[in-house]
Amino acid sequence: MPRRRPRQYYRRYDHLSLRRETHFSRTWIVVGSFVLGLMTATAALWVAAGTPTSVARFPFAAPLDHTTLEQERLRQTQEVSRMANDIARHEALVTTLQSEQKQYERDLARLSEQKQLFEEQNTLVSAKNSRLEKEGKAFILGAVVEQVHSSLEMLEFDPTISIALQGEHAFQFGKRYAMHTPFTHASWQGILRLVRAVAREHAQGTPLQISHGDMVTLQRVIAEALQRVGQWNQTAKEYTQELQRHVEEYIQKKPDNFHVPLNFLFTGVHMKVKEANGERARLVSIFFKAPLAVGEHHFHNIYEAEAFWLFESLGYQ
Repeated sequence: MPRRRPRQYYRRYDHLSLRRETHFSRTWIVVGSFVLGLMTATAALWVAAGTPTSVARFPFAAPLDHTTLEQERLRQTQEVSRMANDIARHEALVTTLQSEQKQYERDLARLSEQKQLFEEQNTLVSAKNSRLEKEGKAFILGAVVEQVHSSLEMLEFDPTISIALQGEHAFQFGKRYAMHTPFTHASWQGILRLVRAVAREHAQGTPLQISHGDMVTLQRVIAEALQRVGQWNQTAKEYTQELQRHVEEYIQKKPDNFHVPLNFLFTGVHMKVKEANGERARLVSIFFKAPLAVGEHHFHNIYEAEAFWLFESLGYQ
C-alpha cells in the first residue's frame, strides 16, 4: 500500500495549535481544567444530594426556606393540637349529653311510674269518693223516707184538729181527737167552747177570723221532710234541693193523691157536729182501709204507697 502523506501545517496557524505551548495556551488550559473540575464536582453533588432547591438537603442554599418550613411545621402542629382538643371537647360533650339523656330517660321512666301510680291511687280515691257519695245520698234519701213515714203515722194515730185564728194577732193551734170515735153534740160543743176561749185570749180586743189551719197533703209532708233533713249540713242541703226538683217533676206527671187533705179541716165555730163527723169519716176511709199490698211491699194506705213509689223512682231501695 502506498504510504499516506503526512498532514501539512501552515505556519500562519501555528499560534493556534495546542501542540505549541505559548503563554496564552497555558492559561486556557488552567482555566479549562478548573471549570471542568467545578462542573464535575457540581454534577457529583447533584447526583449525591438530589435537587439543589431542597432546603432539607441543601440548608446552605436557602436558609430562609428552612425557617419558613419550621414555622409551617409549628403551625401545623398547633393546628393538629387544636383539632385534637376540639375533638376531645366534642367527645366530652357527647359523653355528657349521652349521660344526661340516660338520666333524663331514667327520670322520665320514674315519672311515668309515679304518674301511673298516681292515676291508680286517683282511681281508687275517685271510686271511694263515688261510693261514699252514693252511700251518703242513699242515707239522706232514707232519712227523708223515714221522716215522711213518721209524719203519715202521726196523721193516722195522733190526729189533731188544726185551728187558725187569723187577724192582727194570728195564732194556730191543734186539738187532739179520737178518729175512730164519733163526735157527739156535747163533745163537739166542748171543742167549740175551747176554740172561742183561745180566740178571746189571743184577740186582745180585736176581732179574729177562725178557720182551719194549714192543710196537710202528701206533697207538703214530703216537702217538710226534705226541709228538715236539708238542715243537717251543706251536703244534705244540696242533695235535698236536688230531690225537691225531682219530686216536683214527678208530681206534675202524676198529681193524683198528692193534693188530697190528710188532716181534719175545721170550717169555723159554726161547724155542725154532723159536718165534723163527716170530716172524721173521710179521714178514717183514708187511713184505715184494708192494707195495700204491692209485690213484696205492704202499705197501710194508698198515700203511703204513693210516697214509696215516688222515692223508689229517685233510687230508694
